[in-house]
Amino acid sequence: MQPPSSPSNPFASGQPSAASAAGRFSPREIPNSTIPKTLGILNLIFGVIFMLAGVGTVVQYVVMPMFGEVMEVQQQEVTKALESQQELAVQKLLEEQKAAESEDEKAAIQTQIDQVQNQPRITPPNMAGMMGMTDRRVMIWGVVNGLSGALLNLLMIISGVGLLLLKGWGRSLALWVAGLKLLRLLVANAYYCFVCVPIIAQSMMGFMQQVGAQGGPGQPQASVQMGTMFAGMYWAQAIGFALFASIYPIICIVMLTRSRVKAAFINTPLTTPQ
Repeated sequence: MQPPSSPSNPFASGQPSAASAAGRFSPREIPNSTIPKTLGILNLIFGVIFMLAGVGTVVQYVVMPMFGEVMEVQQQEVTKALESQQELAVQKLLEEQKAAESEDEKAAIQTQIDQVQNQPRITPPNMAGMMGMTDRRVMIWGVVNGLSGALLNLLMIISGVGLLLLKGWGRSLALWVAGLKLLRLLVANAYYCFVCVPIIAQSMMGFMQQVGAQGGPGQPQASVQMGTMFAGMYWAQAIGFALFASIYPIICIVMLTRSRVKAAFINTPLTTPQ
């Protein structure tokens, strides 16, 4: 006697059971194309913005030395103008002293002359080197950091197109860009903290000393404290920026290595057993 025919009875129709079918077909992840397409859009947006910022950084550090030379010439002109005004003031007082009739008037004018001559000369602070941008080491860091950032962000834009089209090369490029961005952040910020920050802090100390040259005997110590404070601020700023800028590359690496996301880049269609 044969077993009754039913949809749940595989022996009646000769069809394999669900268990045997599962053994024949290897399970595959359901593709998730939403995540790579979203990352592709973000790569395009962030890539354009950060690439323009990188180009701006390069221009800033290239132009700054030339700007420093112009500022130095202007400072020299200002110093000469102040000296000329002082000389004219003394010359005018000397003429008044000669025209004075009494000794008391001459003595009073002489007191004014002494005051003008003993007045400390005001030297404009060196604005060109205030942030250390005229230092070659800082300038090299700014140019290399800007160029490397612009190049990686250009590749980021290209990878964004590949992610939107669900191309395998787009995913690979996006992962490479994310990894290189993390490496660049580590190297660039380490160089900035250990090489550039001391130079910038020293430049700020020199600037504060020039500004506060007439601030009394305690001004040099205040300038040293100010330089130490600036160094701490720049360290905190660099570390904070590195941590913040690492968030998106880490998100890209985590998301693009998920099995469901990788399945979205397989060109062969997903088939299910009938």
